[in-house]
Amino acid sequence: MLITGKGLGGSWMIRGEQLGHEIGATVIPKASLRKINAANSILCIKKPNKEIQARTSTAPLIWDIVDSWPQGGGKHKEDGSTWDQSRLTEYILKVAKSIRPDILITATQKMAQDLGTIYPTYSLRHHGRTYQNKNQIKENVTNIIYEGVDRYIDQWLDQLTTECKQRGWLLNMNQGNILDADIVIALRGAPYRGYASDNWKSNIKLQNAQNSGTPIICSREAGYLETQSGGEIFADTPEELTTAFDYLTPQENRLMCSELLQKQEYYVADAARDFLKIWPHG
Repeated sequence: MLITGKGLGGSWMIRGEQLGHEIGATVIPKASLRKINAANSILCIKKPNKEIQARTSTAPLIWDIVDSWPQGGGKHKEDGSTWDQSRLTEYILKVAKSIRPDILITATQKMAQDLGTIYPTYSLRHHGRTYQNKNQIKENVTNIIYEGVDRYIDQWLDQLTTECKQRGWLLNMNQGNILDADIVIALRGAPYRGYASDNWKSNIKLQNAQNSGTPIICSREAGYLETQSGGEIFADTPEELTTAFDYLTPQENRLMCSELLQKQEYYVADAARDFLKIWPHG
């Protein structure tokens, strides 16, 4: 199997490099047309390169869509975060038509349900990082961490800043190690929260919290709801965020959440096993 694509971002590292090496595939970002035509089967991760469209071989093509819709960053003027289900599906099908996949892979079960009447479609959750140690739950909360694109949390930033200051906590934006976090934040706000984020976005922030045993506050997104352990705290309103902080302040509650979260650990070997159920010829 050849795994290829544009080779950009964390999704390429997770679904391309790490998963590819685990299943013994050949992993080449932006693979040449010659390499693509010579492959026995092809797994395209996220955005296809033009050589995928130009291939002439009849080898099976699997498209792992991940979050390949426009997201308003970099060169993208459009932002699919604001699109409804119909427009998102139209975009995905337009890309699919250009690359002629045999099957689709999605990051959530909900996305697989949405697209499964059009192509054979299977969901594969993101695997998380491997941590040599688990989060050591401290007596007092001092450190709150958000990992991700800053603009996605703009709507929550004033409340997060104010609440942390009032409670004597430090808010770290993309700084520090999740193992040093007392609570990790996985929230998303307008205008970047919509059908895509609520239904099609991956579980990666939660998965890293589960693998490390780090208490987490999440938006109610399908990626998180489908892979929850019972230790997650969900918040979609300012009042729920305040309540979540109150609940996670006592050490005993954070210890309980940490233990529950670890019941849903999921690593690259687990993802490889599940991928080979979808495509046993990998």
